[in-house]
Formats: sequence, C-alpha cells, structure tokens
Amino acid sequence: MASEGEIRIMNARQLRATMGKKLIGRRIVTARMGEYSGGVATVIDLGHDKNAPEIVMNVRKRGCPCMGIFEYERVRLIEDKV
Repeated sequence: MASEGEIRIMNARQLRATMGKKLIGRRIVTARMGEYSGGVATVIDLGHDKNAPEIVMNVRKRGCPCMGIFEYERVRLIEDKV
C-alpha cells in the first residue's frame, strides 16, 4: 500500500483491477478530455455498460455531469491519510 500522501499513477484499467469496488467513493485525478476539464473527481461507480466496455469507471466532479473514464486513461489515486 502507498504511504501517507503518496499518489499512485496508473491507467484506469489497472487501478480498477487493483482496487475493485474499494474505488467507489475514492478521489482520483483525471486528465482533461474534450469538454471535460479533468482534475480531482470522485469515483461514483464502476462501468458495466456492455455497449461501452472501454469505460471502466464513472466519476463526478463539482460542476460537471457524470463522466466515464476510459480503460487506457492515466489516473492518479489520491491516498487518504490513514
């Protein structure tokens, strides 16, 4: 496990495989993509849409609608203090 204050960087598919359902409610840093400004967002669910299998999680950020995160996107998990 990462030490306090450490940030883990990996692609979204790896992060989901590593953390699974523990990701829900956690904060991650996302990249800017299209009209989505990126930044700190909260994981609200794991993507299970058979019509969009490349989306591995959905996040919400203040002032933005729910956004799907593609499996190849680089994200950073913000580790909470223990």
